[in-house]
Amino acid sequence: MKWRQSFTLIEVLIIIIILGILATIAFTSFRKSVVNSREKEARAMLNLIAQAEKMYKLEAGVYWPCPNTSSCNTLLDLSIPSGTSRAWDYRVKTRNSYTEFCSDAKCIQPNLNARDFYIRDNTDEPIPGNCDSF
Repeated sequence: MKWRQSFTLIEVLIIIIILGILATIAFTSFRKSVVNSREKEARAMLNLIAQAEKMYKLEAGVYWPCPNTSSCNTLLDLSIPSGTSRAWDYRVKTRNSYTEFCSDAKCIQPNLNARDFYIRDNTDEPIPGNCDSF
């Protein structure tokens, strides 16, 4: 019995199809992992902002509004990632003479398809949504 020296065209096509299916599954799983990790980053940063706001209120007696990430870094003495490589923009809104606050994280990478999150002065964990109705 003589062994074949090469693959047939059908065998090569089957291998290519199988590799394509595996690559599609891997890419989808990787994409979900990226979105989940970015959302965890946003929730962690919102918790950091909420703690900084509560500390500021202990010192000054009021919460401090900040319209964007860089002003939050400056006014609350934080080091939240900012610049062109960031995925989120954070802001803090206040009401009732600065006695209540709502901070939200808005995803600014359109291809990420991540949810926006917000945290208020009376909540412990970030919630999907934003502060537009605050």
